[in-house]
Amino acid sequence: MDVGTTGRIIVAAGAVAAATVAVDQSSKAIAREHLPIGEHHDAAGGQLSLHHVQNTGGGYGAFGTLPAWAAVAATIGIGAGLVAMGRGSSHQTLAAVGAGLVVGGGVGNAIDRARDGSVTDFLHVTDAFGTFNAADVAITGGLVAAGAAIALRAH
Repeated sequence: MDVGTTGRIIVAAGAVAAATVAVDQSSKAIAREHLPIGEHHDAAGGQLSLHHVQNTGGGYGAFGTLPAWAAVAATIGIGAGLVAMGRGSSHQTLAAVGAGLVVGGGVGNAIDRARDGSVTDFLHVTDAFGTFNAADVAITGGLVAAGAAIALRAH
């Protein structure tokens, strides 16, 4: 892969990360403004509810006790690793998008931690999933996308 291709992949991952942070922070601002902490509203026929909580722990048990700067550094490292593992395959764009989602989600949650000492969560599907936010969705989706790209590279 030439330097130009590498640069485009990095720019693509960065653009996805920036868009993810924007969507995450905007959705959390709306939740904080319009949904008081602890308030619960059913949506989508009861399959989804809006439930505002401030999470002082880490998503899926990760990064909860780390300072925000360390969580961002770890997230960027994970994203760089995902891009590197997807390099050289016909699915490298998928890996870059996945990495951008992971990094953007991690940075979005780190911004909350640095600003508020907690993360705004407001989406609730079932008790099995708990309450989460757009950043958590991005991180999960990004890991799936990057994992698929890496798995497809092996074939």
